[in-house]
Amino acid sequence: MESYTYLLLLAIILLSTKVFGLLTEHVHLPQVVGALLAGIIMGPSGLGVLESTDFLIKTAEIGVIMLMFTAGIDTDMKELKETGLQASVIAVLGVFVPLFLCGGLYLFSSAAGSSPPITC
Repeated sequence: MESYTYLLLLAIILLSTKVFGLLTEHVHLPQVVGALLAGIIMGPSGLGVLESTDFLIKTAEIGVIMLMFTAGIDTDMKELKETGLQASVIAVLGVFVPLFLCGGLYLFSSAAGSSPPITC
């Protein structure tokens, strides 16, 4: 019976992802948000139903590859060329704004003495 635990894990992942995806779609959010919530809630940092195993890590990697492949298939090159500058600015801001905000927040909190700074 031990050798088939991956099927149970897979069933839990698929069921919880579908349920949370439908719930988030019901409140007019993308199903991807529901899938992320399912992972957070069912994972080790949430309820702990699923633990990080080699199977789960490999399955997650395959899932990311499939998601990126699907996004690539759905990309309209004409629309991307028309909105290229705007999309590039938004993408750059989407990386650097959180980076600087989180870095500044960390420096502020470490300077206030709430936690010691990390040293290498």
